[in-house]
Amino acid sequence: MKWMILLNGAAGTILRSGGTTVNDQLQAALSQHGIDAELKSVEGDQLAATARDAARRKRYDVIAAAGGDGTLNAVASGLLDTGATFAPLPLGTHNHFAKDMGIPLDLAEAIALLADGVTIDLPIGLVNDNLFLNFSGVGLHPRVVRHRDAQRSALDRGKWTAMGVAFTRAMMRFPIIRVTLTVKGVRLRRATPSVIVCNNAHQMEVFGVQAASYPDRRVLNTYVAKPRGRTGMLWLMAKASVGKLEPTANFEVIVSPELQVATRGRTVRVSIDGEVIDCTSPLMYRVRQGALKVLVPREQAARFEMNVVATTTTT
Repeated sequence: MKWMILLNGAAGTILRSGGTTVNDQLQAALSQHGIDAELKSVEGDQLAATARDAARRKRYDVIAAAGGDGTLNAVASGLLDTGATFAPLPLGTHNHFAKDMGIPLDLAEAIALLADGVTIDLPIGLVNDNLFLNFSGVGLHPRVVRHRDAQRSALDRGKWTAMGVAFTRAMMRFPIIRVTLTVKGVRLRRATPSVIVCNNAHQMEVFGVQAASYPDRRVLNTYVAKPRGRTGMLWLMAKASVGKLEPTANFEVIVSPELQVATRGRTVRVSIDGEVIDCTSPLMYRVRQGALKVLVPREQAARFEMNVVATTTTT
């Protein structure tokens, strides 16, 4: 069994742990399960291209990403439509995708389960052909993330401190966006501070909206926030933090395999798995089947029984 493991050297956990320590942990766990692995540290903007090149060479049984959700997204994006098997190894702050796949956060445990895992065809979400594994946002979320990243770059602030400051600043200039959502030919015009499109069941639980959601990756759950002022949004965040969120009272929820989100401007700032990019409006959200093969723990196979394509073992 031959693996390629791509690491983003700038990922927060890797920096805090020390790259050598993480490499040693990975190598020890991989060797224990008879996995021959090549570890490669890559700049963030080169992860997708490196993953795609590795897939084309067809030298590896598995191409893994070790890092946070942004790193996993980049590597998965590079593997779309290549037929290569993607393995997520959680080394980030939130690890929402790994948690949704049932992969433990302990590296040794994760590798032990994946070494005897199964490969599934995972339906994935796209916005203007950009992959997202967890969710994509318009309005408040990309504004907060952009402020957070600017602080971390300029002031070297920790992620949580930077997030708190970013949220405060975003609320001072509270964004209300006017959008037109088109779902199955029906147009819905809304004024809202936030639109979130999600296809990750674990993420839905984190948001506190699982009761009003359809947790199936073959469809997209779109949440259009109803509060239209600072006080309403602050109250919404406060209730979410203590698990008292009332999804149907605070969000309009739309479930569909595809939808269009149009804004007034020609371009719109969009967050994708914790990263922010500028996209052309209208935004085309859709689900793709069969584009990404993912290695998951064998015990998770029942959740994806219609999508299992192979059994992967070390023998």
